[in-house]
Amino acid sequence: MPQRLRSFSALLVAIVGLAFAVRVLATLVGYQHLPLGLDDNNWYHTQSLLLADHGDLYDPFACLDSVREPGMNNDQAVALCRERGVLEPSAGHPPGYLVYLAGVAKLGFETTLEQRIAGCLLGALAVAFVGLVGRQVAGRRAGLIAAFLAAVYPNLWINDGLILAESLYTVFVGAVLLLCYRLWRSPTWGTAALLGVAIAAATLTRSEGLTFLAFVVAPLVVVLPGVTWGRKAGLAVVTGVVALALMAPWVAHNLGRFTEPVYLASGTGRVMAYGNCDATYYGDKLGYWDDSCTLKDFPDGDESVVDAAHRELATEYMSENSGRLPVVVAARIGRMWSLYAPIQGANLDILFERRGAVPVRTGLAMYYVLLALSVVGLVVLFKRKVTIIPFVGIAVMITFTAAASFGVTRYRTPVDLILPILAAVALDAWWRRRRGEAQDVVEPGDVVAPEATSPDEGSGEVDGATPTDTAEGVGDAADPEPVGAPGPR
Repeated sequence: MPQRLRSFSALLVAIVGLAFAVRVLATLVGYQHLPLGLDDNNWYHTQSLLLADHGDLYDPFACLDSVREPGMNNDQAVALCRERGVLEPSAGHPPGYLVYLAGVAKLGFETTLEQRIAGCLLGALAVAFVGLVGRQVAGRRAGLIAAFLAAVYPNLWINDGLILAESLYTVFVGAVLLLCYRLWRSPTWGTAALLGVAIAAATLTRSEGLTFLAFVVAPLVVVLPGVTWGRKAGLAVVTGVVALALMAPWVAHNLGRFTEPVYLASGTGRVMAYGNCDATYYGDKLGYWDDSCTLKDFPDGDESVVDAAHRELATEYMSENSGRLPVVVAARIGRMWSLYAPIQGANLDILFERRGAVPVRTGLAMYYVLLALSVVGLVVLFKRKVTIIPFVGIAVMITFTAAASFGVTRYRTPVDLILPILAAVALDAWWRRRRGEAQDVVEPGDVVAPEATSPDEGSGEVDGATPTDTAEGVGDAADPEPVGAPGPR
């Protein structure tokens, strides 16, 4: 391995270690004694323990309610639930994060604090992917800057100690990004298949991961340079088939367990209901969610029946108030991007998601700075002829998610992962211009430079440019420096 790659790897490992330390410290200070209530945190915690005990997913709240007595704390209720609680089938969330937590529990780490630390490990791993993607698109220094920004960015580490699926989801989002750029650089069948694996893993962690296929993969393969249309179609099919094939066992499992059809998760109806009622259409929670939107009396049946009833309730309300929907959708998108009622949104995060006030407000301020720098970073990459489709596609993807549900900061997590990358591109470009530096040395696996994969797939030209022109446009992919020449390290 070349010396400069060894140096990059060593520095990236150090930054990942810093990321883990930041997350553990934040957890010990802010979340160590935070009780788990009737929230997603408790759902993941309890359901993962039931999965470790019984090998399948069961409704944790039904189990807890069946044993809870007045004056009993949550830890006591969880213990009794595991011992003799009611087990009702559940697919309220996809299984990915639950499988991870159950594996951690099987190793003997079952407490809420231990599961919070397990989330910190995932957050640190996501930082490693940020560094690798940054290196792919803009060089070693940009990769290290990106990793450092991600290590300290509160909007990322704030999730990792809360026992939320976003911790694992960001890992898979990072993997998807890295594989997208590798596919653009070298469009091979193997890379397409690995991309399908990453998308399946993301989808089995959070359902909206399935939209990667439409918003990222499809437009990316269309612009693959030096590749015939037949091969483009084949690469897209391979990615999609691999992803769907890996998800199929979970879907088949669900279809055999519930009264109403359940595919990836049974909570889509409830999510729809949360965002469609008077409180979220006309009240001060415009574009947000509210408990008052859900059913007061549940129908008899399993959770799929209840979810179908919520879906019907939401659909009926949307139909009756369709004229208001454009305003609501705009508010949802604005809230998710912290462009509409950002202070209220921050306060709601503190109140309902029980995030600390200091990290929430610090994260909001840092978000605006990174967002501004990211716009510059996108322009830099565009001028260098490095595709920005994976970044823009993710932004469109999470915008669609908010528009279809409601606007919460947590839905923006995939974009919060890419903001440090794009900001690092901008900062690195500014530094190079300020210092008048030559471009960095190209090493294997370094900055993206598209190339045809075989003679019959293209002439080696990229949108009319020669391979040499393309390398120069990429920026770091220019001619190597002479041995011994000064330059960035």
